[in-house]
Amino acid sequence: MYSDYVIKEFIILRAEGKTLLQCQKKLDISKPTLVKWNQKYKEEIRKQQILNQSQLYAKRLIEKEESILFNAKQILWLRKSNFSESERNLRMRAVLRDLEQLTGKEIVGVKLNYSTKKETVSEMEILFKSD
Repeated sequence: MYSDYVIKEFIILRAEGKTLLQCQKKLDISKPTLVKWNQKYKEEIRKQQILNQSQLYAKRLIEKEESILFNAKQILWLRKSNFSESERNLRMRAVLRDLEQLTGKEIVGVKLNYSTKKETVSEMEILFKSD
């Protein structure tokens, strides 16, 4: 018959939203067999969909965290820069706009705790405008 690997591949393809026709072309298995598998492995497909969504959500959280950390480092760099005050404020507003896009809220201030020796941000507090 078919190996566990092929069945697992079918489950993954279905969880990704592939049609039975797409699975048939990719796996070279008859459509009647895939129809049976679709019913037989319905629960496994659903679990794989949940797992895929969880992994995607975790990836987005990590990307958002990395972006916020990047912005924190930019703020730190701007605070220590030799730019004129007007140039520093202009650049700071651009960083805050990026943070606002990430958080979806208007920012009124940012507090950073950082190590001057290691030049790393240890804590960041974002102050949002109250509604």
